[in-house]
Amino acid sequence: MQEFSGQDRAINPFALGAAYLEYCVKQGWLAKTGEGETAQYELTELGEKKLANVPFNFDLSKLTKTADKKKRHHRTR
Repeated sequence: MQEFSGQDRAINPFALGAAYLEYCVKQGWLAKTGEGETAQYELTELGEKKLANVPFNFDLSKLTKTADKKKRHHRTR
């Protein structure tokens, strides 16, 4: 195992997120269409079941349901 010290320990959060998305695709939890910045991910039935109870409180199944809700319009004064 390689050891890191000082500034070498910095992690690109976008790379971490991309790695997690790719892991979910390999598990069959997400379906991916497109590549690069145009890539889109859709939650599969298996993914909805598996990701509903993840231990780190990151429930992707709830994120997809937000599109079904009506957007709230706030009044400006």
